Amino acid sequence: MTCTLSRMNLANYLAANELTDAAFAERIGRERSFVTRLRTGRATPSLATVAAIQVATNGAVTATDFMPTILPPPPAPGNANHHEVLG
Repeated sequence: MTCTLSRMNLANYLAANELTDAAFAERIGRERSFVTRLRTGRATPSLATVAAIQVATNGAVTATDFMPTILPPPPAPGNANHHEVLG
């Protein structure tokens, strides 16, 4: 059985809502350059900033979206190094 989880990260949210970094920065009271660093994964938001982002995105982007993934991505279909996990 395959389970795919999709998350709405900040970059996806901004693109889906046609928002620029500058426009979103204004919504959360931060500088455009900081939003750019958040969007590209080069900055980690404080809890206060995460709360502002969650409010500004109506809950579409949450603190979890800024956490690194615990598991590596699944291998591509047909990959010779694919190992199946049995439960």
